[in-house]
Amino acid sequence: MNEIIKIQPGDKQFHLFETAAINIYPPGVLQKQLSGGMNREFLHICYVIVKNGAVVGRAALYNNSSLRYENRKAVCVGNYECINDDDCAKSLLNAVVDDAAKLGATFMIGPMNGSTWDDYRF
Repeated sequence: MNEIIKIQPGDKQFHLFETAAINIYPPGVLQKQLSGGMNREFLHICYVIVKNGAVVGRAALYNNSSLRYENRKAVCVGNYECINDDDCAKSLLNAVVDDAAKLGATFMIGPMNGSTWDDYRF
């Protein structure tokens, strides 16, 4: 069974989000250091998915009140990492979609960690 944990920076379990990539990828697979950067100005909530007691994915939902697409509210999903498992990916993204809808968003843009100005973009 998959469990979705919603957390914020500063929460007791936030280390699960920060170290997710280490748990997801086998040693030696990552060719570069993953950017741990987050745009905290627009960060709404972070998600961690746990399967059988192990962290298997993460994502973050960003809500910039000025972000619009086709004249409708849009949000960003970023900091996404997940094992190659359809059920886990769907559970994780469905949680993000549900919260985006609660914010009134019609569109989700991603992967984008809240802003196109951060160092993970080119």
